[in-house]
Amino acid sequence: MAEHKDLEKHNNTESGLRIGLGLSGGGFRASIFHLGVILRLEELGIMPRVNVISSVSGGSIIAAYYVIEMERRLRAKRDELKAGRPLMDVRVEIFKEIAADFFRATDHNLRSRALVFSPFYHPLSTLKMLRTRYNRSDVMQAEYDRWFYRKNTLDQLPSVASAGKVGVNSHLAGPKLLLNTASLLTGKRVSFSREPISGAKELSRVDKNVLPLSRIVGASAGVPVLFPPTYVSGDMLVDGGVTDNQGLEALWEENCDILLISDASGQMEQVHRMSSRGIGVLSRTNSIFQFQIREKLIDQLILWRDKYVNRRSFAFVHLHLNLKDRSGVEYRVPSEYIAGLARIRTDLDQFSFVEREALMYHGYTLIDGQLRKYCQNLIKGTEGTESSGREPDRLGVPPLFERRAGDQNADEMLEKREEIKKILNAGSQSSFILRAIRRYRLKAVSVIALTWAIPLLLFFTLVYRHIDRFAEKVIQKMLGPWFDCLMPGWLGWILPHLKGYAAWPVTLKGLTVIITFLLLGYLLIFLTYLIMRRSVRLWNLATYRSLTGGSDPGVVWAKRDKAGQGRD
Repeated sequence: MAEHKDLEKHNNTESGLRIGLGLSGGGFRASIFHLGVILRLEELGIMPRVNVISSVSGGSIIAAYYVIEMERRLRAKRDELKAGRPLMDVRVEIFKEIAADFFRATDHNLRSRALVFSPFYHPLSTLKMLRTRYNRSDVMQAEYDRWFYRKNTLDQLPSVASAGKVGVNSHLAGPKLLLNTASLLTGKRVSFSREPISGAKELSRVDKNVLPLSRIVGASAGVPVLFPPTYVSGDMLVDGGVTDNQGLEALWEENCDILLISDASGQMEQVHRMSSRGIGVLSRTNSIFQFQIREKLIDQLILWRDKYVNRRSFAFVHLHLNLKDRSGVEYRVPSEYIAGLARIRTDLDQFSFVEREALMYHGYTLIDGQLRKYCQNLIKGTEGTESSGREPDRLGVPPLFERRAGDQNADEMLEKREEIKKILNAGSQSSFILRAIRRYRLKAVSVIALTWAIPLLLFFTLVYRHIDRFAEKVIQKMLGPWFDCLMPGWLGWILPHLKGYAAWPVTLKGLTVIITFLLLGYLLIFLTYLIMRRSVRLWNLATYRSLTGGSDPGVVWAKRDKAGQGRD
């Protein structure tokens, strides 16, 4: 069959060489960047040949979702493959579906749902947190399960492809996925995959395959302090980036010969001045610590390659990488955008269409440039040979980065670039509402003011004047005796107005006002969030269309010639 011939050609291209793909941490910023890398690998026909994927944190979120959805959707297209449709075309089409579904999920602001507004989205879970060990990590993992993994366990990851063997369902076999976490108890990296426990000393343990995928991904993406540790088989697990944020060590253990590393983690930048206070120093110290780990891993990566330079190679891409001075590179993100891209928040909430497209395109062009410079043998035999007319040597260009001669004058181009830079720079703000205010100012402030004005007006006109009666008749009767019994005499001497029932209405009125304002404020913040989430998405879409001449955002782009003109 056609798909088997496709696979056989790829398996014979680099016989005996194992390909490993490393997807770093960095929240949804990393996930989106990795999607651009994966798209290019799919177009080049390399993705089906990857033997191992090692993922961390945000890389684990997209890696687990991608491989499990790719297998499921390939099964649904079995008839098309039997009819002779090229496998690579089908995989690129499925990529488009998976990426679109991923972005629809991220538009729901998972972090805000799980951490900030869990009483509204997870009321029962919030009550459980008051009485049991159920915590924020469990709520976040419930969000992952709802939007991405749908009760899947490790056992439902794809079967691992056997090198050089082509069978009836070879196109359904996938890479070995390693989801990396860090153990707080041992300080070591702990990896999870589909493979069951087989060691003689561990046969008495529960098979790791029954673990929920959302729980393991949640542990891999569980940033310490922000999320409590995840308990798995007696271990306390946190974000895998604590030990190796690029997933390199796991790939070395798997004896890979060609490594493709997509690094969307934050990189320490030099500063000329900083706060000398404890929190500032602690934050900077942590950045230095992560920077040193990363540098040492990269040094080891170079030594690993140089040991067998004729057999081993790697392509390493990261957010700060600039292809400006690379000869022969026609497609890349302009240099002026890269600093803003590299500082975009490592968040688990909504990303704008401009942020998405810029991050994806950056990863997409970088991996292509690095492959052609450092791993040319990997892309031999993949360019321009498919019967479907695919041309993998040509890159797609998203509407945001098209360069059409005569479409715009110099002033309009400069204005467009400045607008994109502002959007990317505003992306460093982690608070969704503050980011919206920074980006849209008057519109955002107007929406917030209207959202708060009406409820507050109703509160002061209908509720506030009745608080005295409520405090006196309800709260005093319920809590008065308790308060009087527990009130120490010395406190009554220091604060005489708190002593005795005579002052209770005044005291309780103040207490009631405070509690009421807190609850009302929380409710209004939630209402503001709901309205702003929908409003910001519409504003983002309008901004994107104005920057692209009316184009709608997509995840697979039309191929362009060297002048940026569309040819598809």
